[in-house]
Amino acid sequence: MRTLPAVFAIFAASLFVRTSLADEPPEAHLALFNRMLSGTHCETVPTNGLNCYYTLGTVEVSIGGVGGASPVIAFNHSDSKEEFYAVMVSSCIAIIHTRTEMAKHESNYGVFISPATGKVYMTPGECSQAG
Repeated sequence: MRTLPAVFAIFAASLFVRTSLADEPPEAHLALFNRMLSGTHCETVPTNGLNCYYTLGTVEVSIGGVGGASPVIAFNHSDSKEEFYAVMVSSCIAIIHTRTEMAKHESNYGVFISPATGKVYMTPGECSQAG
């Protein structure tokens, strides 16, 4: 049973390394995030509150009534056969690569939009906590 403590120590060390590396986003993920920010536009409409529009590649998503009790989310264009597509993940809108492209990245690679704040986040956890 001497191997059990050694296996546990290796496992714990590998978790620490992954967690510490996950805090620093890879440059490709940061570039994707910045690309999404440049495709984000929000405006206040007197009758409907804050409305935001997001484009990344050919994906187009909009949120009416951001931060309200029941925001309206529209997937204006999203096709899983194109570079990116949009899905809902844990009450956030995730804009992610197609499956073949996602195989090249970590599982949280994408951008995540909160209907509660209208802001773009790099991880689903950050997005969920914002709402």
